[in-house]
Amino acid sequence: LQQLVVISDNFELAASPSRTLANAKSNKKSTVARLVGVTSSGVLENDLGKKFGVSDAAARGSLSGLFIMKSKAEECALLTFRDGSLMFASLDSKQGQARIKWIREEALSDVAGNPVAVQMPRLNTNDTSASELLDLFNKGNSISLFVARLRSQVATVTASVSGLIGNVANLIKLVIDTNGEWLVKAYNGELGGTGYSDFDKSNFGFTNVVVLVTRRGKVFGMESESGNILWSIFEPEYANAKVKLFLTRKRTSGVLPPEVAIVTENGGCAFHNALTGEIILKEKLDEGQKIKETFTVSFDSDGDEKTVILALTSGLEVQIFPRSSKSAFLSATVNDEALTEQIRVFSVEKEKGSIFGFAISEESNSILKARKVWSMTIPTKYKIEAVGTHPNDEMSSPARKIGGGAVMMKHVNPHLVAVAAVSEELSSTIVSLIDVITGKVVERFFHKHCVGPVKFVMYENNIVYVATNSKLQRADVFAVSMYEGDVIEKFEMNPIYGIPETVNSETTTSSFELKGEKLLVPQRGFFIPYFVKALAVTSSRHGITERAVLAALETGAVVSIDRRLLDPRRPIGTPSSQEMEEGLIGYFGEIPLSPVKMITHVNDVHNVRTIMSIPTNLESTSLVLVVGMDMFYTRLQPSLGFDLLAEEFNYPLLILLTIGLSVGTFMMSKALKKKELSKKWK
Repeated sequence: LQQLVVISDNFELAASPSRTLANAKSNKKSTVARLVGVTSSGVLENDLGKKFGVSDAAARGSLSGLFIMKSKAEECALLTFRDGSLMFASLDSKQGQARIKWIREEALSDVAGNPVAVQMPRLNTNDTSASELLDLFNKGNSISLFVARLRSQVATVTASVSGLIGNVANLIKLVIDTNGEWLVKAYNGELGGTGYSDFDKSNFGFTNVVVLVTRRGKVFGMESESGNILWSIFEPEYANAKVKLFLTRKRTSGVLPPEVAIVTENGGCAFHNALTGEIILKEKLDEGQKIKETFTVSFDSDGDEKTVILALTSGLEVQIFPRSSKSAFLSATVNDEALTEQIRVFSVEKEKGSIFGFAISEESNSILKARKVWSMTIPTKYKIEAVGTHPNDEMSSPARKIGGGAVMMKHVNPHLVAVAAVSEELSSTIVSLIDVITGKVVERFFHKHCVGPVKFVMYENNIVYVATNSKLQRADVFAVSMYEGDVIEKFEMNPIYGIPETVNSETTTSSFELKGEKLLVPQRGFFIPYFVKALAVTSSRHGITERAVLAALETGAVVSIDRRLLDPRRPIGTPSSQEMEEGLIGYFGEIPLSPVKMITHVNDVHNVRTIMSIPTNLESTSLVLVVGMDMFYTRLQPSLGFDLLAEEFNYPLLILLTIGLSVGTFMMSKALKKKELSKKWK
């Protein structure tokens, strides 16, 4: 082993004495072996003039550290680079090359912000995906839509028939080759499942590219099912900088690939091809401008959906990335009104304890300016700890059926923001639910003996957040639901009374017309005997599957909590008959953490920073990625797999039974006809 050799930051030739440790059996002291350094091109060089080329070194930034290990058989080097990668190589003195034995991307242990995921193209190129059909439908080309759909159905039928014939032929060959032993094992269920094929994973939407930005400045594109790194790029300007990662195109649309954008605080914005990492476009604000907040806005432009990034600068000017979409954004309309007049953005200044709301207006020369319309300052001795935003995701039903056949309408506000202000001195936390359109506080909660860190998760009409109980040293969990104030009884929904307007799922209410006194906001507190590092909720394609709240514990485990356990309407005491009909569970303070609900099983993921949920084409299945010092990925089915067969399903036995029943039916029909013919001749 050798001591660490520190390399200079400016790529100049750097050298440091490398000391070889004496043999363990001898008492000799360590002696200087030779000088080892690195040149500007990433080539190792010693004081004897011997150079060793390291492939791929330039793409990893400058060399930051070096260990030399020497034995009788070979001489090896352990290298660390600025991008966080760790490389182990064997030094070949004859050819002057460093043969790489292995590389570890240690930058993945320090992911910044939240990752994003894009769908990989489907494996069956003859089939037409649903997204392609949707694009054709939106463009209104009926002939192209019909031809594409017909081609898709013909390709599907052809593939199914050929696949069935091939499977039957393979099964017959397998039975003959094994002298019937395979048939016996299939009947006894001893073959087990072979798992999903790559084609199934692609059709089910399991194969995604997860894009991550690290604090080292390295960006990765990782395949979700295998964890393989598809691409990586090193951008020194991202290192230790405030960066945000945005998803601007989720899937391939025509010739346009999936796309992500990375925005830095100093005004840089780079659009990347999410499948290859290639930089599509790079833009930057003028010198001296810094970005305060960034948001994404999607709008319709000539039948195509476009997503742009709005950047609120320190001078309250609104910049648009990419700049080529600015004219389309300015001309976009919603409900016959200009889109720019309907957008509201907000900014949080944690250091000053202030929250501001802005409206956007277009001035001369197509310049967009932000105009402050409201502001809010938290009480003294409090600091803003966390901010939670609504994902505005899919929801299956706008109402909730309660006991006795009555219905409660969910109050879903995509502009609702939860802000937690914590005072360590007063040992208390204030949570405010704010409508960022008007700046109105919809509801506010005060929690004594609760301090940071605070974690939020919002979905549909629910808010769940976790704080640390400083007195009892545990995690306190609070659940909030929001409903329209009036409960609709079952006799009110009939032809005589008519259907109330609030039942219509397409009915929307302006934030300026919202009255807080008409809302019903139940809240309930629970606790977990472990501190919580991160919080998330599962998501599905249509929002039909029951949600599960995911909590990363300090022990390294990630637990799935049933939504029913976090229902703020859980009754205290024995539930009544109507409450039991609704499925409510009697209130108990502690949330049970069942070992079977630990989605990480026996694996531990420490220092979890974020939990990512990815919806799939299967409504029942959600993909979960846990990011911390390590990474953990799994498929989760909160409502079980109600829309697919089990992965371990015995398909060979099903095919054999189908063939057997078909042959038996054919033989029995012939025997029956023969018997009837014999009767007629008697």
